Amino acid sequence: MSSDRSLPSAQIILVEDETIIAYELRVRLSMLGHRVLGVFRKGEDACEAARATMPDLMLIDIILAGKIDGIETAKRVRALGSTRIIFLTANTDESTRQRALTVAPEGFLLKPFTEDELRETLAAALAARP
Repeated sequence: MSSDRSLPSAQIILVEDETIIAYELRVRLSMLGHRVLGVFRKGEDACEAARATMPDLMLIDIILAGKIDGIETAKRVRALGSTRIIFLTANTDESTRQRALTVAPEGFLLKPFTEDELRETLAAALAARP
């Protein structure tokens, strides 16, 4: 695993209800030099954390446990400010993708993804900072 020193460090909230994936992502993000502010299984909890911490970026699984899905979570976070959004998904059906696009995410990562795909998607999202 190589670290890209040109990639800016970011404060990130991870919203993923699959424990193994969440753990692996947290480790990968830390190894890339980012600070993971929290890992949440439910969109409602992630929204509260985003309100309190205003992260640079959130990686959000589209399908989540809880009352709201990842797309609704992202909409609520967008209303708070300039947090960047990357959707994580194994679900690629067109209606879900179109619904997700209404949030104008900075990227999508299709599960399973490689470390290079993660790094490239993070770089693009962080380059889009205001």
